Amino acid sequence: HEMLYLGKVDGEYYVISTVSSIMSPDTGNRLRTRGVMINTLDVKRANGQNWLQALNMAFMPCYAKLDGKTYDFPDLQWYHDGVAYCLKNGILSNLEDGSFGIGETVSRSTLAEALWIMAGKPEPEAECAFADVPEDHAARTAITWAANAGIMVGYSDTVFGPQDMVTRQQMVTALWRFEQTQEIPAEAASHDLAGFRDVPSIHGYARDAFRWACGAGIVAGDSNGWLHPSAALSREQLAVMLHRYSQLPKVQPIEAEEPVEDGTAAVGA
Repeated sequence: HEMLYLGKVDGEYYVISTVSSIMSPDTGNRLRTRGVMINTLDVKRANGQNWLQALNMAFMPCYAKLDGKTYDFPDLQWYHDGVAYCLKNGILSNLEDGSFGIGETVSRSTLAEALWIMAGKPEPEAECAFADVPEDHAARTAITWAANAGIMVGYSDTVFGPQDMVTRQQMVTALWRFEQTQEIPAEAASHDLAGFRDVPSIHGYARDAFRWACGAGIVAGDSNGWLHPSAALSREQLAVMLHRYSQLPKVQPIEAEEPVEDGTAAVGA
């Protein structure tokens, strides 16, 4: 569907759109139409989402301008681009109620599945050994792959804790390990972390991961200089970190030069 934002009148945001169907406000049934309609952002589309929810799928909104007049538009949140990137690429999905779940914590199974999708959904090299990840678990393949690849580890050989929450340092560590599995590494300078006030609270396993993530701009800390390594990771924070990671430049591998006259190849410096 195509949509153009029109403006705000009496507290309502209006859009003009070409739609094939909307949800009837009276019956809740699908109502077919074949024209251009002016709706408010709270009008539900046929898929059950309203236009405001659908805007989370867009990278940037359209601003309508007429003879120098700029119409008002809802302010974009800091996590907008990250959520849009993850939804557009199928890395994260909306919850059952149709919302993204802003402020809700990330589970270990959700993190494993997100990284698995970013890796291209590879097949695990071994069978799942975790007793708490049954065969019908939605993220079983992702969890098995993450464990086999050394990106995430279980509490033991048979316990993974798929529903346990993820901390920020666990996420940074998993992403750092994920990056180490890539054929072409991302270009990032190591950060000494000296400017952050809570560095002593970072677990030893996560120190190098934070140096990499801060140097790469994936993690920046808050305005008071805190990294909050032990804080629960929220879904929007995960989305933003994955989006920032996706934007990292890749180091190009050095190729051998053309063979010299004696038939041997010169190695790139």
